[in-house]
Amino acid sequence: MKKDQTTLYKLKRRDLKKAAKVLADAFYSDPLTQYMFPDDETRKEQSAHYFNFTVSYGLKFGEIYAPSPEIEGLAIWYLSDKYVMNMFKQLRAGGMKLYLKLKKDNISRMMPIGRFSSEMHNKYGNFKHWYLSPIGVAPEHQGKGFGSLLLRTMLNRIDIEKLPSLLETQNPTNVEIYKRFGYEVVTKEKIPNTEIPHWVMIRHPK
Repeated sequence: MKKDQTTLYKLKRRDLKKAAKVLADAFYSDPLTQYMFPDDETRKEQSAHYFNFTVSYGLKFGEIYAPSPEIEGLAIWYLSDKYVMNMFKQLRAGGMKLYLKLKKDNISRMMPIGRFSSEMHNKYGNFKHWYLSPIGVAPEHQGKGFGSLLLRTMLNRIDIEKLPSLLETQNPTNVEIYKRFGYEVVTKEKIPNTEIPHWVMIRHPK
């Protein structure tokens, strides 16, 4: 399982649909996904549209890696100045299509969360860094070391570049996992008008 980043698979446009499905499956039970898409019967379909946009944005403005062309999982990374969203960049990544596909209730839940996440990112990440958003492994491949592989290889590169990295999570289990890779909690908030916790974590180069 030991690989350096050059042996990972860098996603291409043709991988978009499969990658979106992997994330929809991986995040089906995630607290934030459950909040944005509360209907159990339509969550995978609706969240797949959301993750289709997420992957499309990553392909245009970031870097996306998987363990292999089979896309057992994937991690989307951005240099901080490339991640910042505006209307033009959202449209380029398929934002209009996303809004047409989703229900009004889903959109009304997503928008405040997006603004809150941006505020947290701007407040605690006002320096050059790599931003991880998101990382996920398909359920049938979880527990095989793919998540660790995706994290470890990019963090090795980030250490060479002498840059910090930042991530956000709403899952307490993930907080403990990220701590094992050197991330530290800089704040724990609660997403406004919800009971969902929100951690911002930063890792300094080793």
